[in-house]
Amino acid sequence: MKKLHMAILCAGAASWASIAAAQGVPAQAAAVDDGGEIVVTAQKRAQSVQDVGISLTAIGADELRRNQMTDVNQLANQISNVVATTSSNLPAFTVRGIGLNEFASNFDSPVAVHIDEVYKSKPYMLSMPFYDIQRVEALKGPQGTLFGRNTTGGSVNYYTQEPQFTPSGGFNASIDNYGRVRGDGFLNQPLSDTVAARASYYVAQGWGGPYRNLLTGKDFGKPNQLAGRLQLKWAGEGTTARLMVYGFKDKSQLTPYKSPGLFNPDGSYCAAVFTGAIQKDRDACLKFGPFVPGADPRGLRETQSIRNMNADAPWKADNSAFGGYLRLEQEAGAFQLTSITAYDQFVRDQVDDGDNTPYIAVNQLLYSRIKQFSQELRANREVRPAQRPDRWLLRA
Repeated sequence: MKKLHMAILCAGAASWASIAAAQGVPAQAAAVDDGGEIVVTAQKRAQSVQDVGISLTAIGADELRRNQMTDVNQLANQISNVVATTSSNLPAFTVRGIGLNEFASNFDSPVAVHIDEVYKSKPYMLSMPFYDIQRVEALKGPQGTLFGRNTTGGSVNYYTQEPQFTPSGGFNASIDNYGRVRGDGFLNQPLSDTVAARASYYVAQGWGGPYRNLLTGKDFGKPNQLAGRLQLKWAGEGTTARLMVYGFKDKSQLTPYKSPGLFNPDGSYCAAVFTGAIQKDRDACLKFGPFVPGADPRGLRETQSIRNMNADAPWKADNSAFGGYLRLEQEAGAFQLTSITAYDQFVRDQVDDGDNTPYIAVNQLLYSRIKQFSQELRANREVRPAQRPDRWLLRA
């Protein structure tokens, strides 16, 4: 079945930032000022793309919405030299061949990810969906000067929509095959001349799935995600404060993976594994050889169809996250002072059946609790374009 998509926008919905392509320069930008100048923030300040000597790609909100990019895989498909991998629900970026592909949650990726300039230290913190995003900038190559450690391959930076001082609201909804429904939206409201609030949400639910568990006879793979974000912005004379808090819950049925056999009936190694024929003939080899841990024959060979499984402990998530940040900006003469104080907590609680059989042989419980506190202090000074800007960066 083809996917059926429908997008419904409320009257007065906020305008989405557009994507602008730059031909002949090493960047694309998501923001263009009234004079037609392409503006990016790849160096933590608004700059013309002509002044940025960094290879980057930026995707604006229109492009994100039009292509329904709600996770790292869909985003990576739109960026050259960037690949996203998902191992056991672990999303991670690979830029120019440098990245991480590991199911454990205690590793740091060599490609850093920032959300509103807040560093996310563990790739699992990216399993949350994207929604109400202003733009995404992918910086390719080492970025250690301004973005700190773990940026050998580059940095992928997300910028959420911030509160505006004009009322607006909107939502998007889509209905996919296998009974899956997804929706996201926002409500922006000024509370006074100096204070504005913005609430955003994301919901994904399902009543079926593209996979079938032959043990239970039921469909499998339905999503079950809920995320929300609340922001307050105060803009005074020379001072701006932005407070954001978020929450996330994921109880989805995860994508199963195939586990082909290795043995012949006599216990010797199966030749199809070494010749590569196992890719087209998944049930050519036995998983346990002559030593069968149970009487159910359905688990001895891998199913030929990629949509069938025989798992006694199917792949499921019970993950959650919450956190937020306080961003303060102060004009002090020729300087602009920026302080970003952030706290994040992510709980990963997943189960999977590593051998995809009815036997309790390689069942796994993957649990970890990630807590992160970060503090960044920054001072910028505007100078003539011919001079190099002074900058001090303190990260704790």
